[in-house]
Amino acid sequence: MRKTALVLVTALFLIGCGDGGSGSGSTNSGGKGKPECEVQQTAIVMVANTSSNPYNFYINGMYFTQIVGKSNKTLTIKAGYNNLYAKQVSGYLLYPTECRSEVNAIACNNYSWQIP
Repeated sequence: MRKTALVLVTALFLIGCGDGGSGSGSTNSGGKGKPECEVQQTAIVMVANTSSNPYNFYINGMYFTQIVGKSNKTLTIKAGYNNLYAKQVSGYLLYPTECRSEVNAIACNNYSWQIP
């Protein structure tokens, strides 16, 4: 009986010391326990387009995506300093509406930006 209990306790100890198996996908494949956003040094920007018109969205001067009117879009950006820029695509009379913002993103943080 003592041998069975010892084997059982040893087995439970070994199972408890594992890396948790495959996990939920929130850690890197190395099993170090760091969130993927920390490993990749990324942050999230949630952009809300309150206009009924579409906007082209740029990060650091490079085209990223188009955000349709009356919608939200979740974007992954690199941690660090980022220039955000949105320009109205259609629905304007003389000049498109342009929106600018800056964010010094910290890895694994969430940010929000409402346009226009």
